[in-house]
Amino acid sequence: MKTHVYIFSESYQAEAYGIGTYIQSIKSIFIKNDKYILNIIHVSSNYSECCVKYSDKNVIEYYIPDSFYRFNKNTEKAYYRNIWYILVSYVEICKQKKSIFIFNYYKDIYIIKKIKERLKNSYVIFTIHYQNWCFLLKGNLDYYESIIKNSQCVKNKLDKDLLDSFLMEKYVYENVDKIICLCEYTKNILHKLYNIEKKKIVLIYNGLSPNIKKMCKYDKIVYRNKIGIKRNKMLILFVGRLDEIKGVDILLEAFCKLENTNKYHLLIAGNGDYDKYLKLTNMRTNISFLGFLEKDKLYKLYQICDIGIMLSFHEQCSYVAIEFMMHGVPLIYSTSTGLKEMAQGVSIPVIKKDDTCFIKPENVKKAILYLSDKSVRNRFSIKSRTSYSNKYTLSRMEHSICNLFDKFNY
Repeated sequence: MKTHVYIFSESYQAEAYGIGTYIQSIKSIFIKNDKYILNIIHVSSNYSECCVKYSDKNVIEYYIPDSFYRFNKNTEKAYYRNIWYILVSYVEICKQKKSIFIFNYYKDIYIIKKIKERLKNSYVIFTIHYQNWCFLLKGNLDYYESIIKNSQCVKNKLDKDLLDSFLMEKYVYENVDKIICLCEYTKNILHKLYNIEKKKIVLIYNGLSPNIKKMCKYDKIVYRNKIGIKRNKMLILFVGRLDEIKGVDILLEAFCKLENTNKYHLLIAGNGDYDKYLKLTNMRTNISFLGFLEKDKLYKLYQICDIGIMLSFHEQCSYVAIEFMMHGVPLIYSTSTGLKEMAQGVSIPVIKKDDTCFIKPENVKKAILYLSDKSVRNRFSIKSRTSYSNKYTLSRMEHSICNLFDKFNY
C-alpha cells in the first residue's frame, strides 16, 4: 500500500521565499517514486469551490478557495482550522498506514494541531523557508539573541513583535516530528537559540535539475543584440523581488558610483516597487528593468551575463543563487544568513548596527571592479559550477528527501 504525502501551499504567496519552486521540486521527485502518492493542498486558491485534480502520475492536487476570514486576525484561526475538516471530507487519509504531512508556513499551526490530535500514526514535517526576525532586523542575529535572552526587558513594539514571533515559531517547531532546514546557519540557530534537539533537525539543501538549453557563442551574441546589449558591455544581472530586503537600493547606488559606467549594463529581473527604484537610477540608460521573466528567458540571461549580484539581507537556500551557480556565473553576494555558505565569488560584508544591518555601496562598487577581470571571473565560474554539482542538484535533494521519508515507513 502506498504512503500518502500531503504538502501544503499558499496559492497567494507560493512564489515568495521560493516555496513554489520547492513544491514543484517535491512534485518532480514523487512523480517517479511509486512508493508514495503526493497530495498537494493549495490553500487560499482562486477557485470558487473545492476542486480535485489528478495532475500527474502519483500526484493529486486539491484547491481550497480563499476566504475573507483569512484576512482577519480574529477569524484567521477558523479559516485554517476548517481546512482540516475539508481534508477529512475530500482527502483519503489512511489511518492504517503512516501518512506524512509537510508544512511550509507558520500559519499552518492550526492544521498541524488537528493532525497531531487526530492522526497519531502520521508524521508532521515543517520546512523552514524563512524566519520573521530576519525581515524585521535585516538578519541582525545579535540583536535578536539579545531580545530573546532578555525577554523581561522588552522596551518597544519591535522588541515585542520579535518576542511574539519567536514564541510562535518555537511553538511550531516543538509540535512537529521533524524540521527540515535548508542551510547550516538556520540549523545552528534552531539548536542554540530555540533549544530544539539536534535529532529533530535535518539539513536538506534545495536542488535544481540542470536542464539547460546551452547557447553557443554565436547565439549569445545574437541574443545580446536582440535585447539591446552591445557586445563590449559587461553585463551585470540581478534576479529577485524589488524589495529593500534584497538590497536593490544598495545595488543601484553602487552601480551609479562606477566611474566608467558606460562599460557596464545592469539588468534587473523581477517584480516589485518600480517607481521607488526607478528614481534611484538617475535616469541612466544602461539600467534595464525587465519585470518577471519565465524560466526560458531567464536562463538565457544567466548564459549571457558576466556577473551575478545578490545583496540580500535574508536567504535560506536561494534558488536564484543555485541558478547562478548552475550556469557558472561568478557572484557578488552579501554575507547574510544562509547566502554566505552557498555562493562562490566576492563576498560583501553585512554590517550590524543597533537593530538593523547595512551594506556599504562602496564595497559593492569595488567588487564589480574586481570581477571586471576576465581571469578572475573564470576562476569563480569554475567554483560556482563545482559547488552546484556537489551540493545543489535535484538528484541530491531527491536522495535526502526519499531517505528521510523511507525512515518514517519502518
